[in-house]
Amino acid sequence: MVGGRVKPGKKLRSVRKHLDRGARILGALLFSLFCLATVAAADTLDWSAQTTTDLLATNHVATFGTLTVTTSGAAAGSASARSIGVAPATTRGTLVGVVDSQINANTDNGSVINTTTFTFNEPVYNLSFTIADIDGSAGSWNDIIQLSPVPTSATFIGPNVTYNAGTGRATNNGNSVANSSTDGNLTLIFAGPVSVVSVQFIAGAVSGGNDPDNQLIGIGDLTFTQSPKVFVTKISNGGTGTFAFTGTNGIAAHNIVTATSGVGVVGAKQVLTTPSTATTVTEGAPPAGFALTAISCSGLGTGGTATPNLGTRSVALDAAATALGSTIACTFTNTRLPTVTLSKISNGGTGTFAFSGDNGYTGHNIVTATSGVAVAGPTNTLTAASTATTLTEGAPPAGFALTAISCSGLGTGGTATPNLGTRSVALDAA
Repeated sequence: MVGGRVKPGKKLRSVRKHLDRGARILGALLFSLFCLATVAAADTLDWSAQTTTDLLATNHVATFGTLTVTTSGAAAGSASARSIGVAPATTRGTLVGVVDSQINANTDNGSVINTTTFTFNEPVYNLSFTIADIDGSAGSWNDIIQLSPVPTSATFIGPNVTYNAGTGRATNNGNSVANSSTDGNLTLIFAGPVSVVSVQFIAGAVSGGNDPDNQLIGIGDLTFTQSPKVFVTKISNGGTGTFAFTGTNGIAAHNIVTATSGVGVVGAKQVLTTPSTATTVTEGAPPAGFALTAISCSGLGTGGTATPNLGTRSVALDAAATALGSTIACTFTNTRLPTVTLSKISNGGTGTFAFSGDNGYTGHNIVTATSGVAVAGPTNTLTAASTATTLTEGAPPAGFALTAISCSGLGTGGTATPNLGTRSVALDAA
């Protein structure tokens, strides 16, 4: 394929030596930028595995977990024929499977442009791709490429390409390039974070006529590394409620509402602002009656650690945990705390009876009004579940003696041990 014209009899070959070179350079760049012991796994949008799509009519969407890549096309200027599309079986400059962009401009003066845009729903890093078949021919066509934003670097510049690293503009050196050659190829890296990249294919000015030949380029596979992200799952045992979360390094304030006791609910995706940066996730004060009882995290970067602190209701992820490509899942488990309600019966008279306890049980009085009729005191929420707790009645009014203590509603297997001598009952941890 030469400058957009098919040369009969040309044998197409798939040679990707320049891509191999680019991959090696990408690995070195990742290490230097983020000081990782190992390079984070990259994703590849392989055009040869996609469905043929006319990008001037509809967008192409590819999904990588929670990341989506939307590829779109736009046309400017007057052309007798043009196309932008996903072409899984097409070869350009040895690349098999490309986004193919073609123009037959009515006037080749730089005003006719095909724009291909790649939009990521979350920032990515180390985005790399190759533009193939950048060439020209006197009086026939003149390929010009303008990239936005300006790439971080070019890892391969074919001998037929002149690239301005300061402006992100590539021009051809006036030669026609065969489809079996990488001479018109340009491989680029965007270190990131980047969310939108556009490639403008411009029909540059030519001499000897206003309507020269059709011209084309191909955009090869996209490789990139996803931003680190965190998902918080909330489990509330013994009840449901609304639980608030905040954090650092891009963890936005958000709520998670549980609907069923013991069933986890996953909160909104949290894309971290900076990879390989210590990050904290914190749960706010829980609904009344709940206490945070466990925090666990998985999906950490290689060698990373997650350090829970139940006292501050937080987990600290170290820098290694939040490496590029990490998808971290942290589960915060809350348990509804046990409650205790004391009732007082005074037989043969009435009076004021004092009670106290431990494990958060607050001291209070109960005043009986009718002999033999129970009066319930306030309900107390204990400080900790599964913790031995003692309830004690103070010295009774003159003439009264404690004669019985009974308890109900204990946890499974739990016991209540009365002691009339000390006017107390011991509830075990169960």
